[in-house]
Amino acid sequence: MHLNVSILLEQLSDIILCSKNDNYSDELHLNRPEHYINQEVLLCDHIYISSQQSLPASLKTELGACLICVGKPPEVFFNKKLSIICVKDEINILALFNEVQALFDQYDAWDQRLQQCVNYNADLQDIIDVSDIIFHNPIYFSDADYRILAESKNNPLNIKYNYIPEKCLTDLKQSENYEQMWNNGIPTFSDHDYRHLSIVVRSQSRFVLFISIMEARAPFRESDPILLRHMAHYALLNFEQNQVHKQNHYTSLDYILKQYLNKQQVTEQTLEKVLTSHSWKANHNFYFCFIELSEMDIRYNMIKSKCAQIEKIFTTSAIVFEYHNNLCAVINLSLLSDTKTETKLHLLLQSSNLRLGKSKEFSDITNVRNYYIQASSALELGKHLNPNLHCYKFDNYCLEYILNSPCQNLTPESLCPDGLIKMREYDKNHNTQYVLTLKTYIDQKFNATHAAKKMFIHRTTLLERLNKISTFINMDLDDPLNCLYLMIALVLLDY
Repeated sequence: MHLNVSILLEQLSDIILCSKNDNYSDELHLNRPEHYINQEVLLCDHIYISSQQSLPASLKTELGACLICVGKPPEVFFNKKLSIICVKDEINILALFNEVQALFDQYDAWDQRLQQCVNYNADLQDIIDVSDIIFHNPIYFSDADYRILAESKNNPLNIKYNYIPEKCLTDLKQSENYEQMWNNGIPTFSDHDYRHLSIVVRSQSRFVLFISIMEARAPFRESDPILLRHMAHYALLNFEQNQVHKQNHYTSLDYILKQYLNKQQVTEQTLEKVLTSHSWKANHNFYFCFIELSEMDIRYNMIKSKCAQIEKIFTTSAIVFEYHNNLCAVINLSLLSDTKTETKLHLLLQSSNLRLGKSKEFSDITNVRNYYIQASSALELGKHLNPNLHCYKFDNYCLEYILNSPCQNLTPESLCPDGLIKMREYDKNHNTQYVLTLKTYIDQKFNATHAAKKMFIHRTTLLERLNKISTFINMDLDDPLNCLYLMIALVLLDY
């Protein structure tokens, strides 16, 4: 689990000399700490632990980086976009490092227990029970009628409600940020007898839960709203997981996709009904992702949590499901509007140490098995050829697949360069001869003069066509591997 500067400030308050919080967002974004050892740049979302003697006079910093320093660093550091926590000189740097690591361990343990609540379909009371140690104050979950569904067992005030009191609701609705909380899920403070921190949880714009924390045991901290949002996310996953179990899984989209992957028949009416329920169409544009799970993800049953994390990035434009102990995702490009989605996915892959294979784009979801093979093959080939990457596109490994794999699993068109397929369609629609020109050029051993003579055209005309062909298929015809790929592709198409 990631933390943020406010949590560090609260937990290290007893040893802090001074601090500067340039936290660029309210998100939990900081990774586990690392020692500063002559790094030239302090990177975003990284925590560096150092002594003042180890720091240079100045260095480059990215917004969102955090420095924890034993002693006070040079004054120039305080002018940078950088969060700084200075602790007392007598603090041992190794003990400080271990203390911050232990802090991450504490919150990781909480996050894992929340994941288990979702994975094992636990009830809301379990989510409260594992969260009491984090908030130190009584927690209440209520439904749309503000009826209490679950609450902290150890309430020092011994206040037991069946419903949220009307006075509390009235005071809450009169608070300045009530509309933001109601419409946008922003945690809101309100005063009624005791101070409360509350949030509304929604699923697809529908009210799910009202969560409130009472300031009864300890004063609220700056980090409490951020941690409340984190807990609310798992409460939502828990609700949605239970909703899925109540539905008939035989009519879910992931079930239909698994039927295609298993070469089972699906009626056209069933497919149309399921796609319509998701506002999808069979001829939308898609691509397939195959994500390899780690042994730890499988051992600790974190598959559902990973599915939820990826679906959260894509919202309604993706369906993510487990298949043979790995994750599969079908991404609907026709519904994808956020241009930063790919970046968010790559960041998730890196932070979770996951790797992904990506198919070519396709527009017939009934042929999804073909693109599952592409995506899984891209991952297997990519891991061998480029083991340091996180994302492998089938486009980049298609030739290797042809040379190393049984091609009967895939249709010829899906193995060929997209530009070649489009060029063939262009020839058909415009009565041109670009594919024939390319084939003749290859047959004549890449001799332009002989190819022009074979086609009864001038050599200059043939060279002009080759330039257009190179642009059309976006491939360099002087590259031997490209030429080999094109030769094989033409054979596959049986031109």
